[in-house]
Amino acid sequence: GIGIAQALWVGTSLNVGAASTLTGIVGVGLATSSSTWLNVAGSTTSVSSLRIAVGGGTPSAPVSGDIWQDGTTIFFRNAAGTTKSFAFV
Repeated sequence: GIGIAQALWVGTSLNVGAASTLTGIVGVGLATSSSTWLNVAGSTTSVSSLRIAVGGGTPSAPVSGDIWQDGTTIFFRNAAGTTKSFAFV
């Protein structure tokens, strides 16, 4: 079921189009899975699975698990509190 816990924001660009509060397991584009909190459909030839929009810069106080990009590099904050970049070969 759906209850009240965390906010889900849906919108375009920087404008929030809708806001809803959900709790529990979520499926986007497919059914939920009991083994993951967020289950996102795989990409197709016309739609990607996930897009991380270019923001205004690095978060001033990132926390473990944060992911962002600066237009050139994708970064994440690990459990040790260190910011790392994804390596592409």
